[in-house]
Amino acid sequence: MAAKKKAKVNTTVDAWIEQFRKDYPAYSDWTTQSVIDYFGQDVIDVLMKTVDPNVEYSDEELLTLFKQTRYYNQTTGKQQEFDKARPAVQADLLSNARRAIISEYADLNLAESDLVDLSRQVARSGLTGSGLKQAVYQYAFRRPSAAPGLTAPETAKNALQGADADEIRNSLRAYGYKVSDAELQAALTGGMFNGVAVSKDQLLQKAQRIAKVQYGALADAIDAGASVDDVFYNYKQYAAQTLGLDPSQVDYMRDPKWAEAFGTKETGPLSLSEWVTKLKSDSRFGWQYTADANKQAEDVAMSIARAFGKVQ
Repeated sequence: MAAKKKAKVNTTVDAWIEQFRKDYPAYSDWTTQSVIDYFGQDVIDVLMKTVDPNVEYSDEELLTLFKQTRYYNQTTGKQQEFDKARPAVQADLLSNARRAIISEYADLNLAESDLVDLSRQVARSGLTGSGLKQAVYQYAFRRPSAAPGLTAPETAKNALQGADADEIRNSLRAYGYKVSDAELQAALTGGMFNGVAVSKDQLLQKAQRIAKVQYGALADAIDAGASVDDVFYNYKQYAAQTLGLDPSQVDYMRDPKWAEAFGTKETGPLSLSEWVTKLKSDSRFGWQYTADANKQAEDVAMSIARAFGKVQ
């Protein structure tokens, strides 16, 4: 706000609007009520003091009064700078924000009205990086005041199925942790889950702690930087080859019998030869139904037949 030592201007009741148009040129066409709704009556009161020819206020006094307004205390410096910027400057900031949102978050499929609204929020606050990301996802998961449902359920669904959500989900799944939608939403927005602030890194640490308890034999490997998936990779390949399965069918999260490859905290993980022996000897894995098992059975039968002179 441009403070004046002493102003000698129009003394009509709307004289403050002239000062407002100088201070906030981008909003010079607003009605009085629009200005009151956006900036608050207390800001207008300060403006009226600024143009009052009967009272002298120093710059410091006017600034002190301005700092007491609701607008000043509920906005950031970046937001105040945006509001004071000329229309062309605001337009550039809005255009840059729009491009950033479309470029990085196209998978949200935001409606045009949402894009306009969100671009203004981002531009006005000067958000980039993680701040931009959190603002976008906070918007995607927004709710009307005091309403239980989401404002735009389809946008929220897109957010939970988008690239950022998949990155978090997959990083946690590598430790055998299936994240809930509520936790995922909190991580995307920088929000709270069960009263605790949540981030991607915090969720990853949680998944690692749980994995070390659930798969005790892997604790040292996890501490050394390996994920449960890293450890399981060779076991998966050997199981798929031995049982004639697609590797995607060998999933310790869907079926806990595959996690027996990890052994126990006392015994440690199975060696690969022990794992193959288990796959073939434990009927739960179904090796007995494979072509390899049938061939071995036929070979054994043939050997026995030859031993008894049944075949040449």
